[in-house]
Amino acid sequence: MNMLNLNEVIPPPFEDCVKVKSQEDIVFLGFENLSYFQSRWKHRQKIELKELAKLKNELAKLEETPALPNEELQRMFDERIENIKNKVAEQQAEVDRIEEIINLISAAMLIAAKSKPIFPSLRKNDYFEEGEFVVFFDSSDGKFYNAVVVATANVQLNHPMVVYVRNGRALPCGKHYPPLMKTAEFEYLLTHPNYLKVWIKGVKGIKFGKKAMLEAFADKYKDCFGNDYVGDDD
Repeated sequence: MNMLNLNEVIPPPFEDCVKVKSQEDIVFLGFENLSYFQSRWKHRQKIELKELAKLKNELAKLEETPALPNEELQRMFDERIENIKNKVAEQQAEVDRIEEIINLISAAMLIAAKSKPIFPSLRKNDYFEEGEFVVFFDSSDGKFYNAVVVATANVQLNHPMVVYVRNGRALPCGKHYPPLMKTAEFEYLLTHPNYLKVWIKGVKGIKFGKKAMLEAFADKYKDCFGNDYVGDDD
């Protein structure tokens, strides 16, 4: 079996957002993120196992076929069997790789902290509740504001929105939008700059001004943040 690249732990489409180089990096992601990643791999595992069973069944039927009377036809038939055998081997290797990834994540989850905020891209539909107090970062002025969720609604299929009140105005916001944070999330990110940087970079497909948000955290809490925590913008 080929040596597993630890960054393979991060499933598509997040592999370009989050990079890990050691088992410590994997544990650092926290229980909630790892749990989500593992669920993605288990889903992929079911698909790959189904394909493997299909290939094995096809190979078994071919191997049970009586010899063909024509030498050329038999040669072509044998080539087909060999081709299926190669596919079975490749598919088995993929199944084994996924199993190794799942086991690696399981081991990391045993010691990973459960208090870390899940990546915004992984938030569930009911992540925010009506009446919940939240914190919002406004990139237009670079400031953090207290807000409250006044409604949640599925304005489009699989696109739940949060409507929150700030400065007397009700504004719509997607649940995946990083500037909208639970109060506990905000408080954790304030005092854990290393995780904040990973958390912000773990966002997929959302434009929100990463650099501005990092700079706002760094400026507000200079004792916790250094210049190296200010990353590239979207």
